[in-house]
Amino acid sequence: MKQLLILILLTVSCSSIREKKNVNLIDQLEILQKNEFTQINDTLTSIYNDKNYQIFVYISKPIENLNIKEHSLKLAGQIGPGRQHLNNGVFLFLSPEQRSGYIRVGTGMEWVLSDQLSDSIFKQLTPFFKNSNYSGGINKFIHLIDSCNNNVEWNSRYELPEVENSFRLNKSAIFNISGEITGIYENSFTVKVGENEYPVYLQKHFNEGEKLKMSIAKRDQVSFYCMNLEKKKLKLGFLGF
Repeated sequence: MKQLLILILLTVSCSSIREKKNVNLIDQLEILQKNEFTQINDTLTSIYNDKNYQIFVYISKPIENLNIKEHSLKLAGQIGPGRQHLNNGVFLFLSPEQRSGYIRVGTGMEWVLSDQLSDSIFKQLTPFFKNSNYSGGINKFIHLIDSCNNNVEWNSRYELPEVENSFRLNKSAIFNISGEITGIYENSFTVKVGENEYPVYLQKHFNEGEKLKMSIAKRDQVSFYCMNLEKKKLKLGFLGF
């Protein structure tokens, strides 16, 4: 019953968080000084408003009777950091009293932050947290994530016909595509836009063809977002519908 109550309360609080994108930091332990909290949340809000992606930091009380790793994954899903349709959020979960922490990356952001890179970033935070310097560690985290996104054009929206084979075809350019799905494969699908057909590649969380078929089965035309994965060459990676 206690475990169920915790989950219900978390679901309610996460729903309210999703509606307030100026809230990017939760400190259940009040481990940060007031000025530190304000500075970090203001920095995160600025990133969300100006750079069009989201970093969310959650400092948790001790969790009883729950698997911390699974709980952090579920919490990230409930809060849903990132812009709608782009799935470009990064979630830092910290449980200081249980000496645990995890980085959760949205499926759209996975084109930018691989599991290996996320692990490398977290290792750079460990010295800060071992010395109870949570403000320093979180600010280091923000700096590292923002550096990884420096060349990503999250604010841009290109149309395929006007940009293909042109000087504006940059790696990490964002496209909003509308067209007809013509084929679904293990780790990609094809879409017809005008007279041309393009392959669109799927990240690991989207590589189950049956689930993708279910999501588009009732649509004659689909609209979705994707990212260009190559420099001066068109290779599209799916972000979200």
